[in-house]
Amino acid sequence: MPSWSVRICDQPLERDPRHPVLRRCAESGGESARTRFHRLGTSARGGALLQAEPFTGRTHQIRVHCAYEGFPIVGDPFYGGLDDSVLHLVSYAVSFGHPFREQQRMVFTLLLELQPEWMRGVELPTPSYRAP
Repeated sequence: MPSWSVRICDQPLERDPRHPVLRRCAESGGESARTRFHRLGTSARGGALLQAEPFTGRTHQIRVHCAYEGFPIVGDPFYGGLDDSVLHLVSYAVSFGHPFREQQRMVFTLLLELQPEWMRGVELPTPSYRAP
């Protein structure tokens, strides 16, 4: 369980030369990548339940940054996560500005009945909106 409540990972990413799809934190150079993590609580299995808010949109960004911070995602064997039949990574909300109404925002959240079992029982924060 992380000792912090909020943490920002600001590590650039690059292709992993050992695999055609995977990424890794860049040793030098790379594309900028920034993710804010909020610790929400403990999952049903006793692990940390984190909210990830990516500021950039790099391939595998959340997965790589979680592993870099020492908390690989359960079910993610590519980045060191504990073995499970499913990847414990869910987008429970997305929020963005309306494409035609400048002052209106759109928020879409995952229905409670569609949330996986391991995610239930934790109060999820209201999605925030970050202007571009």
